[in-house]
Amino acid sequence: MDVKAISLRHLKSVLCLSRTRSLSAAANELRRSQPAVSRAVSTLESVLGVAIFSRTSAGFQPTPEGEALITRAASIAAILAELGEEYAGFHKHPRNPSTIPFFSMDISAKRLQHLCVLNDKENLQVAATAAGLSISAFYKIIHDLELQLDLSLFAHLPKGRVIAVGFGERLCERARLVLSEVEHALGDIQSVRGFINGRVRIGALPSIRPLLLPHAIGRLTKKYPLLSVVIEDGHYSEMARALVRGEIDVIAGGTRSSIGRHDLITEFLIDDQICVFASADHDLTRLSAISAEDLSQARWVLPNHGTPPRLIFENCLQRSGVMIRPNLIETSSTTAQRGLLLSEPLLTVGSVFQFYQECKSNLLVRLPYKLPDDTWPVGLTMRKSTAPSAGTVKFVECIRVAIGELTQ
Repeated sequence: MDVKAISLRHLKSVLCLSRTRSLSAAANELRRSQPAVSRAVSTLESVLGVAIFSRTSAGFQPTPEGEALITRAASIAAILAELGEEYAGFHKHPRNPSTIPFFSMDISAKRLQHLCVLNDKENLQVAATAAGLSISAFYKIIHDLELQLDLSLFAHLPKGRVIAVGFGERLCERARLVLSEVEHALGDIQSVRGFINGRVRIGALPSIRPLLLPHAIGRLTKKYPLLSVVIEDGHYSEMARALVRGEIDVIAGGTRSSIGRHDLITEFLIDDQICVFASADHDLTRLSAISAEDLSQARWVLPNHGTPPRLIFENCLQRSGVMIRPNLIETSSTTAQRGLLLSEPLLTVGSVFQFYQECKSNLLVRLPYKLPDDTWPVGLTMRKSTAPSAGTVKFVECIRVAIGELTQ
């Protein structure tokens, strides 16, 4: 089901009715007629194909599917209310957020998608075409929102480029998270009914990709064949931003990069080990003992400058007395590192899990050189402010099982 079919206004009615248990009380709180509130709930039940409430003599009681939906609706309300509080910091004379439809759930999911499309495409004509609207209609949607907020959300640059600025950036970020919560609501309802479907989006860091992730995904898709899996890779900083925006559900891999993030929560799974690697035919593999001087004379391929692994790996080498020569090669791609190690007499620093397959195939070897502070904690990082989707919960279960099987 497309999230555009879900109305946030209808979700707001459901949320209010779940608190009051009374149609008349909900109508009074929402300042709508009772038939309008009843129609909103019925429409949403028809769209979802489930009963959200049981009508009893004690009032409206949420069904199990309704409870799942209400939990996500409450999360969406909290996201938008927090955004309304942030709005005041971007305006000298802000309006009361409760009177602005965007912050009070009086906006359609379709409008949120339009914001995200423009943020992605950075061009009004391209965004309008993608949304199936005329450019004038699309422009009016954005302009009306700017009028409501009394803020410019997008800047118009040369050559038709349009980019989110100021509060517009935050607005688009939170819009994505709300849409993600709507999508998760659909999956949660199916989970209550015994079906695990939808999709789980995993940000995979290098240490988990070759060994742990394939085992976990294999188990996950075998056990839940209706669930689709999307695996994203990239730098931790990029994936952390995507996680906060709701574009991915979980980051799996090294956890040192998540230290100090107050908006994320990390679960430790297992310790990996940081080692020095070389190709099986490298000259240093013939030595029974390797010194810091030997490594200082070697050429290296390391992760890109400024990335968390590079900082940590360089620190390990320097603390052990190894001086990296300036003629190193930088790449954060494990595939590129492997290719370079196999074609050139280079060394690298990585984790045992990261180069597991290469070492198992005798393409690469671990050099007998002990690095200080060589543990590399591996875990899962998720958003602190929202509950994981049903598919994400099952993925977490499967990766725990995979670790148990591979380390016993």
